[in-house]
Order: sequence, then structure tokens, then C-alpha cells
Amino acid sequence: MALKRSIYLGSLIKEIYENYEMLSRWTPEFTAKELLIIIAMRENRNYTVSEIAKATGFPMSTTSFLLEKLTKKKSLSRRRAQNDRRIVSLKLTKKGRNALDEYNAIFEKISRHMLETLSEDETSDFLGSLKKIVGSLK
Repeated sequence: MALKRSIYLGSLIKEIYENYEMLSRWTPEFTAKELLIIIAMRENRNYTVSEIAKATGFPMSTTSFLLEKLTKKKSLSRRRAQNDRRIVSLKLTKKGRNALDEYNAIFEKISRHMLETLSEDETSDFLGSLKKIVGSLK
């Protein structure tokens, strides 16, 4: 029985992920991984490459590759630190902030659509269970 539930959960997670991938179709200039980086940089401040890698869970090489792509798309700016040229400071540009705003609006619309299929009690139970699951993953 536990194996069946595990397989079912796996299929639901896969379906959610595929729908997340679908979000990149509404912001076609960015891949899903690029959007994850933009989302990780949502606070309007400077970031280091290692901070972004930690926030996204991507390896440093993948993070560096994606950051280079986002720089070429003019969605983020890079600046080397004055006192230590090895440190690169990254920040979203206006174009990157606009992409984040667009993503947030789309995500809000999709979330509202998904949750309106549930009653208030079901929504409360669902969000509480999801919070518990996410907490166990940390």
C-alpha cells in the first residue's frame, strides 16, 4: 500500500513539475531554470554566484552557465568587487525585474485557479499538509 501511494505521489509531483515547466511558455524568453534564478534573486539586492547556487540547488557550473545566459539577455548585471576582483556581484536589471513581476502574476493566477477547486477547509488542510511536507525536506 505504501509503495502505491509513493508511486502516486511521484506521478503527482511529476505532473506539477511539468506544469511548472509550462510557466516558461508564458515567459518564452526564459527557460524554467532561468526563471528559478530570477525568482531566487527576488529581493532587490546584490548576490554572489554561490548565494544563487545555494538558493536554487544548482551546481556551481550550472549556475555560472545560466547566469551568463541571463547576462547576455540583459536580465541581470554583473559587477566585480573593487577590493577583491574574484568576487562577482549580480543584480536583476529592469528587464529581470519585469520578468519576475510577469512570472508572479502568472503564478498567482494559476495558484488561484488551482485552489478555487477546493473548499476553504480543504484549502486549509492542503496548505497545512504541504507546509509540513516542505518542512520535512529541510
